Amino acid sequence: MQSIVKNHRHLAIAMGVVLLPIGAFATMGTGTQSAGPLSCDIRTSQSGGQITLNALASTDRSVNGNYTFHVSSTGASNGTNIDQSGAFSASPGKPATLGSVMLDASGATYKATLELTVDKKTVSCTKRIGDSA
Repeated sequence: MQSIVKNHRHLAIAMGVVLLPIGAFATMGTGTQSAGPLSCDIRTSQSGGQITLNALASTDRSVNGNYTFHVSSTGASNGTNIDQSGAFSASPGKPATLGSVMLDASGATYKATLELTVDKKTVSCTKRIGDSA
């Protein structure tokens, strides 16, 4: 009986070690994300047949870092694949606009991902935009 309990404990420990990274990955969701003083957001606005995506960084202290902003079409529509990246500085109280993209809003679906890296910490957010989003 004692060896069965011992084996179950080893199994439970092994499962915990395997599932811990999966649980951490599953918490990376969509929308606004933050880590410490830094948060990212992808805001949309529409005018006529165009949709504008703005990549934003907000912080509660002055920071310097790098960003990547990727926008691609999903499904069979057009073939949009846009990458913007570079260094950025942000100050508290006012979101910094890091990138901006204007796209055709009629019938297309897009996926936008913004990734911010400051002090070796990365924050990312993802947003789906369009008719079937």
